[in-house]
Amino acid sequence: MQIGLMADVHYHPFTRYAKIDAGGNNSWIGQTLSLLEQAYQEFKRRGITWVVYLGDMFEVGHRSETDYFNQIHEFHRQKANQGFRITAIVGNHDQTYPGSPVSILAAMKDCMEVVNEYDWKALTNNVVVHFMPYREDQEEINRSFQEGLAANPAGLRHIVLGHLAVWGAAQGRGEYVPHHQVMATIFAQADLVLLGHYHKRQSLTPMVHYIGSLCSLDFGDAGDRDKRGLAILDTHDLSVEYVNLPSIGFEVMTAEDAMACVSGHQAEDQGVPVVQNCIVRVDYEAPVDEDTIRQGLLAAGARHVVFSGTQSKAQRVRVDSGQPGEEDGPGVEKYIKTYVQSFGGLLDAKRLISTGMALMGSEA
Repeated sequence: MQIGLMADVHYHPFTRYAKIDAGGNNSWIGQTLSLLEQAYQEFKRRGITWVVYLGDMFEVGHRSETDYFNQIHEFHRQKANQGFRITAIVGNHDQTYPGSPVSILAAMKDCMEVVNEYDWKALTNNVVVHFMPYREDQEEINRSFQEGLAANPAGLRHIVLGHLAVWGAAQGRGEYVPHHQVMATIFAQADLVLLGHYHKRQSLTPMVHYIGSLCSLDFGDAGDRDKRGLAILDTHDLSVEYVNLPSIGFEVMTAEDAMACVSGHQAEDQGVPVVQNCIVRVDYEAPVDEDTIRQGLLAAGARHVVFSGTQSKAQRVRVDSGQPGEEDGPGVEKYIKTYVQSFGGLLDAKRLISTGMALMGSEA
């Protein structure tokens, strides 16, 4: 039996990166739905009918804009009607707060099975699958797993599918790292552990693996977009195959590398990142001509360019949208309001703006 796996979709409009077309369509929402469609087409091609999400289908667990929610709900309703069995393990972003019994996925129960409490299922080929939703209490996780082991006859093979923060994993900048991560040793009696939470595809032990996010999501994922997509688990031999899906990437480069791209000397064998279809951040120390670099990178295929460095106050606060940004107050205000919106309105825009203005005044 084969099971299709995806993790860390983080469905959200991400207005700080997305483009809005004339019809009001958000490009990041469009990319996510397109990648999901490609994934299900791959599952269909292989005859796979059971799809399991390893947590964080959504970016914000306490709310979602109605139109965007309806799109992903309708997508999965259609897939369920096409014969797919869909199971969604709840991740920390799906919950209203980490460990919460309330999840935005509850509104998807008409088209998928939602797992927000530990559960296990015995399959026909002497395999038991254990489902582990996001928790931070190692004792609770270990106790649940031990109860699942005890409930099944000896001699079976055990697969853990879950959304957990395991100690020793590589983490991208900005990823949520709880104070108490889980030790991989609590799964010593498992034959295979496949997880979501940290976005980098990686193996912690021969048996404990993160399958990686569906796509790159921020600059913490820079340079790693060729290892994003889906996974296919074969319960017969416990093998895992990864299928990469093309998506927007993130790249971080120095001003020198950026100028190499602008000058037309971009080449991977020279160590210069390829910016085609990427959101690019240029880091610099000495003053640079941001407008020239921005326009050059956009011409080289970048989707969006931002800068991080020490320059004049006016240029520091510029916001790139493919056009030269606004300066001083309007630029800061525009940036902060966009940033606040990307967090679902959880942040106080007025307070952030006033604090930013005060800091800028102190640096002038």
